[in-house]
Parts: sequence; structure tokens; C-alpha cells
Amino acid sequence: MAAIKILEVAWHRNGCCGEPFYAVRFVDEGTKLLALVFDQPDRVVVIDPVKAAISVAFGTNSWRGDIYEAALRQAIAKFEDACKIRSAMTDSAGVAAESLH
Repeated sequence: MAAIKILEVAWHRNGCCGEPFYAVRFVDEGTKLLALVFDQPDRVVVIDPVKAAISVAFGTNSWRGDIYEAALRQAIAKFEDACKIRSAMTDSAGVAAESLH
């Protein structure tokens, strides 16, 4: 499992027809990254939002979601427990990592 620092977790329902996902801001070796994590296993997108503001060309912002998946899903589980997100599914506000401990 990757040793990362979680900054924030938020659930997004993705409109009325889209697939819901979690957005997770985290730091790995000094780089701030953003992950989009879907319910299905192996469905993790990781980007550097600073680099994405400059270019989205292939290879300029490539991160392996599988490397981070276990740590991200663990943070999401803590978020779900803290916010009871799966029972209510109404509050999609982000939660800072300090409140997840």
C-alpha cells in the first residue's frame, strides 16, 4: 500500500444519471494529487491537478491508480463511517483528514 497523506475526501453523486464517485485529495512524496475513486474495484483515476491545468496530453500526467487504491479505499471507508454517507447519501461536502481520525 502506498504511504500517502490524505487531505480531503468527498462523495459526488455525479448528477442524476452519472456514476457516483469519491474525490480524494492527497499528498505523495510532496506532490498534491487528486483521485477519483468509483465503487468498482480497479476504477481509480489519479491526476496532478496543477499539471492538468497546463496540459492533459497523454504521458504528461500519468499516475497508476492501482498503486494508491488500497490506501484511498481505506480513507473512503473512514469517511463513510464519519459521515454516514452510505445511509444518507445527501451530504457531499468534503471532510478534512483531521476529522477522519
